[in-house]
Order: sequence, then C-alpha cells, then structure tokens
Amino acid sequence: MKRLVLLLLNLLMPMILFAASNDLCFRHFSVEDGLSSNSVRAIMQDKYGFLWIGTDEGLNRYDGTTVKLYRLKDRGANEAISSLYSTLNKIWIGTDEGIYIYDYETEDIMPFVLATSQNIHIETNTNYIVEDKDKNLWFTTVGQGIFKYNTITNHLEQYEFKNANGLMASVLVDSENQIWAITNWGNSGLFKLNKAENKFEAFPLSYENGKHDSNALVMLEDSEHTLWLGTWECGLQKIDKYSGKTITYLHPTDGKGATHIHSIMEYAPHRLLIGSDDGLLLFNTITEEYQLFTEDETNSHSLSNRFVYPIIKDHEGGIWIGTYYGGVNYISPNTGQFESFVHSRFSNSVNGTVIGRFCEDSNGDVWIASDDGGLNRFSPQNRTFSHYLPLKGKNSLSYHNVHALCMDDDNLWIGTYTGGVNVLNRQTGTFKTYSAYQDNPASLDGTSSYAIFKDRKERIWVTSMSGVNLYNREKDNFTRIKDLDALTIDIDQDTKGNLWFSTQGKGLFKYHPEKQIWKNYIHDHKNPNSLANNQVNCVLIDTNGEMWVGTMNGLCKYNAEEDAFETLTLEIPSHNICSIIEDQRILWLTTTKGLVRYSPGEGCRVFTKSDGLQSEQFLPNAAFKASDGKIYIGSVNGFNAFYPYQIKTNVVLPPVVITELEIGNKQIPVGDKLLPKSLNQLKELELSYKENAFSLLYASLSYCTPNKNKYAYKLEGF
Repeated sequence: MKRLVLLLLNLLMPMILFAASNDLCFRHFSVEDGLSSNSVRAIMQDKYGFLWIGTDEGLNRYDGTTVKLYRLKDRGANEAISSLYSTLNKIWIGTDEGIYIYDYETEDIMPFVLATSQNIHIETNTNYIVEDKDKNLWFTTVGQGIFKYNTITNHLEQYEFKNANGLMASVLVDSENQIWAITNWGNSGLFKLNKAENKFEAFPLSYENGKHDSNALVMLEDSEHTLWLGTWECGLQKIDKYSGKTITYLHPTDGKGATHIHSIMEYAPHRLLIGSDDGLLLFNTITEEYQLFTEDETNSHSLSNRFVYPIIKDHEGGIWIGTYYGGVNYISPNTGQFESFVHSRFSNSVNGTVIGRFCEDSNGDVWIASDDGGLNRFSPQNRTFSHYLPLKGKNSLSYHNVHALCMDDDNLWIGTYTGGVNVLNRQTGTFKTYSAYQDNPASLDGTSSYAIFKDRKERIWVTSMSGVNLYNREKDNFTRIKDLDALTIDIDQDTKGNLWFSTQGKGLFKYHPEKQIWKNYIHDHKNPNSLANNQVNCVLIDTNGEMWVGTMNGLCKYNAEEDAFETLTLEIPSHNICSIIEDQRILWLTTTKGLVRYSPGEGCRVFTKSDGLQSEQFLPNAAFKASDGKIYIGSVNGFNAFYPYQIKTNVVLPPVVITELEIGNKQIPVGDKLLPKSLNQLKELELSYKENAFSLLYASLSYCTPNKNKYAYKLEGF
C-alpha cells in the first residue's frame, strides 16, 4: 500500500514582537466562524499546536481554518467550560459540574471520578487548573475549596478553606514551586501552602498607601519573579512574595484604571496584558503607563467586546483573548509593523478613502492627496491630520479630487481632476490656481493633472490628461511641450538627465530637455525586449542608477546599453505593479493584490490584510519614502506606513497534522474498526482494496496568516 506523506514548505512570514502601539489589529472569531458560543471562559494551546476554546456551550478545537466542536452533554455533562489544562496525553476540562478528561488516543471525553480518601468527589465549578513541578494537578473550585491530584500515585486530596466557604478563585505555582491560592468570596485573601504541614496559611499584605485589599480572581509571577494580583475593585497589585509589601496600580478611581480584572499575561519583560470588565489593558510596569483597548464601532479591527476573560500567547507569539460576549480576538505576532490610517467621521483622521499621492515638506510633514477628500497634511510626530477642501467664495483648494503633488521649497504644487493645478504657499496658506484656456497657449493644455515633477535644474513639469507642460518661473506661465495623447501618471529623471513619462496606454516616453529628443517605448508582443504592457504605472531610478518600470502586466528592468527591457518573472498574486520603492537594495512593490518585498536574485514575499495592511488593492504611483525611511503606500481604503527594517521573518515552522479520514466522502469516526485511534496517534493506517477512494484532511497549525501556508505531498514508491 502506498503511503501519503505530507510535507510543509517553510513559508517566510513577517513577524515582529508585539509592541505598544496605537495600531493593534484584532482578528475576530465568533459563532459565525464556527464557535459554539461567543461566551469564552478558557483558551489553551496543546502540545500539537491545536487551539482549544472553552465556551458556555461546549469545547472547540481550532486548527487555523476549521473549528471542531466537542459536546460534553453527550457524556451527560453541563456544556459550560470554565478552565482547560493540557498534560502529556490528556486535556483536563473544568466545568460547572466538576472535571472531565479528553483522551488524545480515543478523542473521547470522560468524567474524572476519582474520590478523596474521605470519598469526596469534585462536583462543583472548577475554575482553574495548573500543574506543579512534582506532577501534582491543582484544581480550584467554587464551593469545595482546592483539590490536589498526584498523577503518579493517582491520589486526590482536598483543602477545604472553610473560612471562605470553599469559594476559590485560582492557584499559582511560582518559579520556586511554591503554591499560592486566592479566595474571592467571603473572607477574601491570599494564601500560601505550608508544605511541611501540608496546609494553606494566610499571607498578609501590607499596603503603601491606604487599604487596598479586595477580592481577587487571578495571580501571575512575571519573568523577574514578581507577583501580580488582579483584583475585583482595587486594580492591579504588585506583591513582594517574601515581605508581603504591596503596591497598587490602575486603581479604578476617577474612571481610570481597571475594574474586575479576570486575567494577567506577561508577553514581554515589563509589559503586562490585563483582561478586565473595562477592556484589554497594556501596562508598562516601569513607566506605569497603559493603553486601554475596547470596542469601537467605527473600527472593524477593534476589540470585539470589552469584557475580557482569558488571555494566552501561542507558540508563534500570537495573542488570543477570550471575551464574554464577543467570542475570541486574535492579535497576530506581526501586528504593529504596518501603521494603518483610514477615514473616520468620529475622530481626527485622513480625509478621504482613496489615497493616491504623497510628498514631504521641509518640516517632515507628509502631504496626502485623495480622490474623494481633498488634500491632507499629516504630522508623523503627533499623528494628527489637517484638511484642505474647496470652500465656496474663499481662497481654497479648487477641487476635492486631488491626484498630483510636488514640493517646490515653500510652494506645494497640487494637480486635481478637472479643477486645474493649485499652488499652496505653506507660509501664507494661500492658494493660486492655474487652469487651461484654448485661446491662451501660455496656459495649461488641460484642467486635470496626475503628475507634476521638479527636475534637477528646478524646472517644474506639469502633465495633463494628454500633454506635457513646462512652467516658466519668470513669466509665471506655461509652455506646452508635447501632446502625448495619453494620461501621464509619473515623471522621473535618470542619471543622464533624461525625463521619463509613464503613461496609461501609450507606454513610456523618454525626453532629453536639452537635446529636445523624444522616444516612445511600447509593448510589442513580437519583441521579448519590449515593455510588458503599455499601461505604465510608475518608474524608479535606484541608487545604482538602474531603472525599474512597473506596468499593468509585470515588472521590467531597463538595459540602457541595449536600450531594451527585461520583464522579470515574479511568483506573486498580481502582476499589476502599481508602485516601486527602494530600500537597502530591496524593492517594495505595491500591486492590486497586496504588497511585495522583492529582493533581486532571491525572490518575493507577499503581504496582505492578514499581515495588517489596510487594503490589498493599491493605486498607481501611490507610494513614497520619507526622509526618515518610512514608506507610505496608498490604497482604495486609506493608507499604510511602515519602516522596512521592522519587517521581520517568522522562523517558527508550524507542524502539519492530519485531522480526519474520509472514505467514500464519509467521515470515519475515531473508534471505528478502520480508525481505532486518533490519526495523530497512529503510525500507519491499513485500508483494504475496497477503501481505495479515501481522503485525508490536514492542516498546519499556524495562525499568523494561515492562507499563506503552502503544502506539498508525495506518494512514496509511486
């Protein structure tokens, strides 16, 4: 019998450490995506890489593409799951009615029926499960105190906590294998296990300012061995685990801080993620600064629900956040590498949705042209926008549809669609408009301009929907140079002083101003050394003086010696190259299906919305590199900005797992004679000649950008 062997090709995906940023993008998973409930109280990743999600209506297993539901009611249990913990070959499931165990071999869920020596079973809500270094599992319950189960001796022991009516919140096993417990009802407090006497003793806390003792739900030890307590009413507390000295942060006074903290997670040194009833907080333990993330109906990438419960970090560095009403939120480990900007009616933002041009002034401000929102000035330092729109009866922008920008000292040249060319004096704030008049040959030859360029001799070239115009500074008028019979979208100058005009339909025009010689380059399907397409979107002259051309049908490189073009073969989703930006000999290409990082001689990496892009459809010649090295790229839905050096590579190789067997298009359940164990537990699968039409379902357990994972398979011996 031939065996099907699945191999995962290592796909380089972008990765950056999750950073404090205003641009956290939350990806949402809810009942619409297959979850059994939007009320999520437990999340865990197992040794294989599967993500397990405990909800009020059952257990869910997620592999990056599909959700598989495990119903506990089929075993006579309540569906509400409070906690999850994975050991070598089992998953321990805390429910409202005790503990259940998932077996990896059989994929079955059975109740944990072991009793203590006093014949006491775990029958109440088990809200926390953790394992110590002695192979003891600790279970906290609501009403029965704490249980310790030794997995080696199979012995169960109860710690009742009668003073707290057995109402326990969680257990912490610290780096020294000390056991801490929190009560959350009645006489609240912090307890530490006295191992010599095998009993929990109250651990008194001393507060610097005031009495901030409060019920608590969760405790964390960070990488510096500091204890953190998430309280119900007094915010976050830092505890010295030897002296009991306690400092309070994020106290919910004056509407600040956090109330009802449900979870704390350390994702990096001195950075805590805190889940509360006020939302998700990112807290800097050194500066004491924090950011609060919550729902925002104007932002589809905001947190889905403010009531945040479990938070975990997966093997790739991604963050998973469970909410009480909004399902699961995911923050990719590559979040923050692309800043996103989109128009909002409710906050200071870019005006306009379709962003087509950028340029920079001497102050470092970035000017932005939009099709539908006029002109914008963006201050990168304080991330604020100023808007310039047509104002009736006032000196202002002539038209809201802006397509060309060119900085000329203190004057900003602005090309509009049908509104002529505007010049904004940045010092006075006044506009001057140049239009086209048939009876005046010293005026522009058209009222629309998509490209304006200042050459090395400080001449201003203004193109229209058809021709080329040269501005006369002394006379403050124009000379009509040539009718190209095509819209020019980009103008560039090479090292020899030639001007290159990129047109939409007539290819490339080369013009030497001193020699006044024109040459047109067009696509010729009979000539492999011609342009790839007559619709040319952009030209780049790189640091070596070489010229790259982006066309509707591919990227071309110009050979000046042979006066010919080479069309490069790139494995990318779209060959409509909209813009080209160079950084450290790397080319960044915007296309109509994503952003491409192209390293000549090495290959391409493609970035999409799953990497944090605002859109995957970019506009012709809508990219710009600022003086600080940041690249701006305009799309049909706002724009993105990024520093190329921050785009890192994900080196985590995700495992491939076989998830299901189908024979004759029917799923074979685990326990069937053909599938006695789970597929992941079988070394081989034996099928007869009658089962010759079979399918194996598989997935790679990577969650950053699962749509980018590529697979290969082979039949050995075939």
